[in-house]
Amino acid sequence: MKKAVLFLVTVMALVACDRVSKFKSSHYIVEYRKVKKISPDLQMDYSNGSNITGFQVEVCMSSSERYSYFDQDKTMFNMLACKHNDLAYNGKIRKTNGFLTSNFASSADIESIKIYCDSAWDANHEAGALLNDVINIWGFSCMNYIRNGYKGEVLERIEKPLNEMTKDDYELFVNADNTIVHFDFRSHPEPNVTMPLTVEMKFDDGTTFSKEFGIAYNGEKYYNPVLP
Repeated sequence: MKKAVLFLVTVMALVACDRVSKFKSSHYIVEYRKVKKISPDLQMDYSNGSNITGFQVEVCMSSSERYSYFDQDKTMFNMLACKHNDLAYNGKIRKTNGFLTSNFASSADIESIKIYCDSAWDANHEAGALLNDVINIWGFSCMNYIRNGYKGEVLERIEKPLNEMTKDDYELFVNADNTIVHFDFRSHPEPNVTMPLTVEMKFDDGTTFSKEFGIAYNGEKYYNPVLP
């Protein structure tokens, strides 16, 4: 009986433990995945009480449409590695239970982001106007880590006015299964009026994702007008 219990405990321990393996790679990014959708939502209130100053867009990548270092035909992977000049990493890449938990990115980089409002946002932005000049964007990229010879911080925070973002800023900006891109408003609409926004995200492979959603401002923070 004791042996059976010991065997069961051992099996359970083995199942519970993550199996971690590492392999050497000349590339820091070892898998490029296609973007499948974007989902805008209010920003999470990380500090439990501070103002919610805008919204976020979740960029979701496909787990099945991808170009990998492990593919038999590496043509597309090699093209993308060359595009980012990610050719001399020569470091270890980690897998957990046979899967990558990092070291992947979108197969296409963001080319532009445009945010419109179908109602008048303020005195300077009538209905249908582009709001890029009153919004700050922030997120994280590993591109400078690669540019700097794989030295320094792996993920660098990029934060700029949205209308000042360049193609270089957007490179490898999407680098997680569900990358969160944050948007903070520098100008606010009339309080407690639903503002219908459209987010348009264009990628350099020609694909464009567009999503409409509503947001409102109560004089202190933004909220979802659909929810109580």
